[in-house]
Amino acid sequence: NISTALGVAYAYKATTAVLGDLSFLHDLTGLIQSESINCRFIVINNDGGGIFSTLPQRGVNGFETVFGTPHGLNPAAIAQAMGITAKQVSSLKELEALGVDQFSIYLQHDGKEQTLEAYGERVMPAIAELARAKQ
Repeated sequence: NISTALGVAYAYKATTAVLGDLSFLHDLTGLIQSESINCRFIVINNDGGGIFSTLPQRGVNGFETVFGTPHGLNPAAIAQAMGITAKQVSSLKELEALGVDQFSIYLQHDGKEQTLEAYGERVMPAIAELARAKQ
């Protein structure tokens, strides 16, 4: 969550944290007075609960009703309203072009399945490579 990432960044210098939209929204108050800490956030927004689609129950009738948590909010706009630099990107190319220098970066995919695929196969390796390049 946000507070944990900030604690790590405070103790160990630069940190890049990857959060889901629900984690970001649930811990927003951790961002108050935190702009001096060198922590970058990448928020993957699929409008709530995409991580739950990895559960074996995902094919059960009514799964989305029980596990889906749509919120309809824009994490980038929320961060900007708090005075935090935030960029909305829709592809890894855009994220790479930013160089992961921003305090908060917002990455959105259209659907939960696409988010999980991109997160596991493309996003995490790309973020790791960018973070190594910044050290």
